Amino acid sequence: MKDSNGKTHFGRQTPVDGFAAMGAMGAMVRDANQRGQVILETGLRTWETEAGRYFDEAAAQCRATVEALARCASPSDVLAVEHAWLKARGEAYLDSGLRFAEAFACVAQSLAAKETAASRQAADGERATGA
Repeated sequence: MKDSNGKTHFGRQTPVDGFAAMGAMGAMVRDANQRGQVILETGLRTWETEAGRYFDEAAAQCRATVEALARCASPSDVLAVEHAWLKARGEAYLDSGLRFAEAFACVAQSLAAKETAASRQAADGERATGA
């Protein structure tokens, strides 16, 4: 619907300003890109740390397992060593995944806190200007 000035309202009382809407959309995209960059950087740092830790632990455990296998006197001893190895690798994998989750939870909390602070600051600014 168009008003007397020829501006489109789309069922709203105020006219739609296409340029302002595009500017707001650009700001939203820029903010999303910044948040995405923080998440990406955190992910890369976390992956680098966790991958190094995981493979170091795996190498040490594999050496210990090979040494334990050399001392086995029976097939049941071998099965016990293999069972311990599988259990430890599974636990290491889960622990590594939990550390990833914790790192990303910290990033999400940090971003949420920044957004909350920015929203409060914007609301305070609107109250101060009487908007």
